[in-house]
Amino acid sequence: MQDVKLSNYSHFYASDDLKEELAKKISEDELFLNVAYTDYGGDFFEKVLIEYFKENDPEHILYESTIYCGQNAVIFGDFIEEFCAVTDNYLLGWDDLEEFYTNLEYKQTVEAFECFIEDSLVFEDYQFNKEKVMNWLMEQKYGQFSMYPNMLDFCSSDLTEELEAENLITKKGVKN
Repeated sequence: MQDVKLSNYSHFYASDDLKEELAKKISEDELFLNVAYTDYGGDFFEKVLIEYFKENDPEHILYESTIYCGQNAVIFGDFIEEFCAVTDNYLLGWDDLEEFYTNLEYKQTVEAFECFIEDSLVFEDYQFNKEKVMNWLMEQKYGQFSMYPNMLDFCSSDLTEELEAENLITKKGVKN
């Protein structure tokens, strides 16, 4: 992450409202972090960082929603230099950020697998025990796919084939 000064707008992308709000909170020479993500840019860490500060240190973050299911945020305060030093070698090294990351990753994985079950298996008329399928997915596939800010990247047809091979799902009307 790169420190950005408020006076350097060429590297700071935000709405005028967010910039004005930040100018009321910090002086021109104070350092701050600008992080953002959408469905098409940014990464899961940036989403985690925004959510972490919104939940754990709301007085040091300003944020706004963006198009394509994203958020843009500015994190500021006298701890920013220490935060950058601590996270320079290990992004999750700040306080309990690693635990927060893991919890959000788990939650988003569960949501993605639940959507897969509803959107693919139910829609395609498979018979299955949802609890068994979810347990298998979490035990066998958790952590194997790329995590993006708003999705888990996996191939539904490949997962469906694996579930069929494991005899966890069957097409309605097809006998094993």
